[in-house]
Amino acid sequence: MGFLFIVVGLSLIDHVLPWSALTLPLFWGALSFLLVGASYLLRTPVIFAKQSAGTTAPWSLWLLLPFRLLTHVIWHICRLGPRPHKSRDDRHFT
Repeated sequence: MGFLFIVVGLSLIDHVLPWSALTLPLFWGALSFLLVGASYLLRTPVIFAKQSAGTTAPWSLWLLLPFRLLTHVIWHICRLGPRPHKSRDDRHFT
């Protein structure tokens, strides 16, 4: 999974070049995907800054905002998809 995030980050950096002020949001997205990918590959959750109370540090929220927004949107799209059908036969066999 980490490798996939690094590939996405590198492809975003490829789209950022040449640098301009308009490409800064893409660079921010690339940086967040690269950091998440490195965190997965190195198995170190430090970048997520999860605290003992279950909250996340504000600096981590802002740094990883592009990654978090994309995963949030994908999660909602998947939730709106077709639901598995329930079986008409709800009997349990033991």
